[in-house]
Amino acid sequence: MELKPPNFDVRQGNAAHLWPKFKQNFEIFVNASGIAADENRKCNLLLHCMGSDGIEIYNSFELKQNEFTYDNLITKFNGYFVPKTNLTFERHKFFTRNQTAGESFDAYVTDLKALSATCDFGKLRNSLIKDRIVCGITDNKLREKLLGEADLNLNKCIDLCHAALITLNRTKEIESDAPVQVDKIHKKEKERVKRNDKKPSTSSKNDGTIHKKDFINQCTRCGNSHKINECPAYGKVCNKCNKKNHYAKMCKMKRVNEVRSQKPENKDMDEDDLYIGTVGKASEKEDWTEVLELQNKDKKVFIKFKLDTGAQANIIPKRNLDKLSDVKLEPSKGIGIGCLKDTHNIKINKDATPVVFNARKIPMSIKNEVKSELDRLVRLKIIEQINDPTDWVHPMVVVRKPNGKIRVCLDPVELNKVIKREFYQISTVEEILTQVNDAKVFSILDANSGFYQIPLDEASKKLCCFATPFGRYMFSRLPFGIASAPEVFHKRFQREIKFLKEVKFLGHVIGSSKIRPDPDKIKSIVEMPPPKCKQDVERFLGMFYSGNSIGYIKVLRKFSGLWLHTLSVKDYHRNSYKRHHLGHISVI
Repeated sequence: MELKPPNFDVRQGNAAHLWPKFKQNFEIFVNASGIAADENRKCNLLLHCMGSDGIEIYNSFELKQNEFTYDNLITKFNGYFVPKTNLTFERHKFFTRNQTAGESFDAYVTDLKALSATCDFGKLRNSLIKDRIVCGITDNKLREKLLGEADLNLNKCIDLCHAALITLNRTKEIESDAPVQVDKIHKKEKERVKRNDKKPSTSSKNDGTIHKKDFINQCTRCGNSHKINECPAYGKVCNKCNKKNHYAKMCKMKRVNEVRSQKPENKDMDEDDLYIGTVGKASEKEDWTEVLELQNKDKKVFIKFKLDTGAQANIIPKRNLDKLSDVKLEPSKGIGIGCLKDTHNIKINKDATPVVFNARKIPMSIKNEVKSELDRLVRLKIIEQINDPTDWVHPMVVVRKPNGKIRVCLDPVELNKVIKREFYQISTVEEILTQVNDAKVFSILDANSGFYQIPLDEASKKLCCFATPFGRYMFSRLPFGIASAPEVFHKRFQREIKFLKEVKFLGHVIGSSKIRPDPDKIKSIVEMPPPKCKQDVERFLGMFYSGNSIGYIKVLRKFSGLWLHTLSVKDYHRNSYKRHHLGHISVI
């Protein structure tokens, strides 16, 4: 009988999982075919079974003639295919592994043994497997029996579990063979129970039995079934009408002229999502509208608009739109994701060895969603497709976000090992709280997709190339997952915001050291000619008002002589006008 050697496809995405199985199958084939002693033949057969892709990987090892041995080949391929294990994580998987519902006991024990193989338990391996079986099985009675055994070891534990399972199966077979007695069934009329009846039922007995009179099915306040006077919604506040003693899902109050949209809990919103918080008015106090005059053809149209709805998309009723037949409306193109001017360069060690990963397989059920997400990122110029060869190719990770949409991530594990980080000091919470200790007004800047706003140079783009079933792509912006991304983002945005030393707000220039009037607002007052008569003084005083009432009174006293006394403007008031400091003027 001729034996067929096993084959190993290097291009498969899960090579790290399949390599140990192939290695075991190959060693079985070598021993069965009788060529285990022939070292040279065994090495050549191994390369033949791995195909042309495996030979290319072997050529990258650059082994010398005296190093061409089976053990050296296995060691090199182990280092290539099998990633370095994290001992803490492997032990975490072992100690948190419990038997799942419907899982057989033998399958559970087999998986525990496989997990313990990478945990480096040494002599404690069998003892820890035994402990994990006792703690992780689903049968509580069997667990109690195992805990009561003295000198329990792994073999004894497995034998006792097998014996208990066999006994349980035989008991079920015996019970299934017993005759089944069927009694006559009568339909009982349902008894109606008042919802608001708070008095306990007099027909219930104190024997622990729950009668239909004491039980409410589908309560109109909480929506569940429970005993009378034990509604969980009692005392709770409805999120819809703010009234007590019912949940929002059972609320009977309807809101008119209001549209609400429930936002997802996470703040990571897609750029294509538009949320309209409130349209119309919930009450007269919240109304903020204005009637605007619009020119439509040869006649004027008056339409009431709601000011500053806070929504990302504004809507208008159809009846108002029909009035604007001559106005051309175009959809907004949107601003997409912002992009800073200067590009970022990812620096790596000079002796870094490039790594190329094959594209990982993705489930067919989300394949179209992944392709759509890649196309969206291309449209936003976050990634771009590449056909030229690159030294670095990373795998792609696909996760589903809490809102149900797909997120495409980079898995640059090997690249992060050789990146030269800037180690920029990121402010701690204590430092930030100290800086805003004396502040009175606060604002929050939510930099949505902040990393994507930092462009990469050409060399860094090729470092961030990743493989997909639809071809290779590379990031044009700083991707999530890069080890230096948080500190680069923090440094760049601190530099951008740092230049905002002053802001203009309500006619003032607010700076770090002082607040002064906006020069554009007081230009007409500063350039105003000195007053020459009583009317000029009155006109001047009516153009400004000082925020300090005492200072305003002092200025008023200096000019009061013009209409109280017959004094000369040239001799006195003109000098007072020049001496007055206009830096404290607050323009209305």
